[in-house]
Amino acid sequence: MQLCLLFLCGLLILQPYQAEEYSFSENIAEALQQGEFLWKSREIESALIEFENVLLMEPSNVKGMTGVFNCYLRLERLDDARDMLDKIRGTSMSETLVERLQDALDEAERLEDQKAARDFFALQRDDFLSATEAPPPPKGPEVKEVVLKTDTARGKFAKALQLHRKGYTVQAIPLFMDAIMEDGNLIYANDYKLMEASRDYYSRQVELEPKNLKNLFILGWIWEHYMNQDEAEKIYKQVLTHAGQQSPESQVANGKLQQIAQERERLAVVRAQEEEELRRDSERFRKLQISNGKFSGYSDGEYLELGKQYLEEKNLEEAIIHLQGAIRVLPEDPHSHYYYALAQMESAWKGNDNGFFIAKRELEQTLELNPPADLRQKSQQLLDSLTTQDEDQPSSP
Repeated sequence: MQLCLLFLCGLLILQPYQAEEYSFSENIAEALQQGEFLWKSREIESALIEFENVLLMEPSNVKGMTGVFNCYLRLERLDDARDMLDKIRGTSMSETLVERLQDALDEAERLEDQKAARDFFALQRDDFLSATEAPPPPKGPEVKEVVLKTDTARGKFAKALQLHRKGYTVQAIPLFMDAIMEDGNLIYANDYKLMEASRDYYSRQVELEPKNLKNLFILGWIWEHYMNQDEAEKIYKQVLTHAGQQSPESQVANGKLQQIAQERERLAVVRAQEEEELRRDSERFRKLQISNGKFSGYSDGEYLELGKQYLEEKNLEEAIIHLQGAIRVLPEDPHSHYYYALAQMESAWKGNDNGFFIAKRELEQTLELNPPADLRQKSQQLLDSLTTQDEDQPSSP
């Protein structure tokens, strides 16, 4: 029994060291081998995981990157495949490999473009058929027409990008607009400037057909996306000009104009609040700079002169912060301490509990700085009064 326990303990102790015996390259080789096996077995998503594991262990492994590239192609993730090819091009020394992968990507994109074009023209055909009168019912047994399924918003978005990158921007724009109007989240995706192209396109269309209400509404929506309320307002007013007063289009346009007006009011309130907050922050900073004697707009003597002026005008807050600045920049000037003491006495009479204490301290400082005779006399009289006042206060029980 003891021998068995010792044997098990030995195994537990040796396990960490045994794990280290598996070398890095063997793990990569195993992952590559498994990825190739899954690829040949047509288990593309599982193969992609294995090849991605290779890149986790060694990001510059060309075989792993090539495996990921091929999986992307098979899964029709052409944007990801293009990005991976760029990484391979920057890592691999084999021009032949890069050319072969580029040819494969070009062929996949060509097929994708053909499919996108077929779907686009099929959609145009469906739009045309739905806008015309229905044909007479056929004689004989009913033959159901094969109707292509409508793509999802993300599918339309992807096809629009494919067409746009190949130069078919005019064909891409309707798909793109349908996609972003169906799924608002797509607005935040990289559209490769398709929104700008759509804005320019519909601006031209409105110039050519100023009474086309559909184009007007689309252009108005685009200007709203750009947060340009002025341009959007012009467009919706143009709708009111060409639509009947009681028409649904007029009602929608009036609703849009009301929203724009409400948004302007909201933004005006927000801006006013921001400006007020900025003003308050600026005012706080100004006061802090003055009280610290670091305000760039004053000379040293102006702190005291302005403090005295504010004190005479009964503007106690400005008087105190200016006289605080005065004793910072002129600490050896007895007049600065004297007038600061007066300001603190004023604040004490207005309810500042520490006012008399600070005034007494500043008057004592004034006397220590050897002031002129008249200032010494006034300071001593005030200090005696404050001292007498303290003595007259009843002591705590």
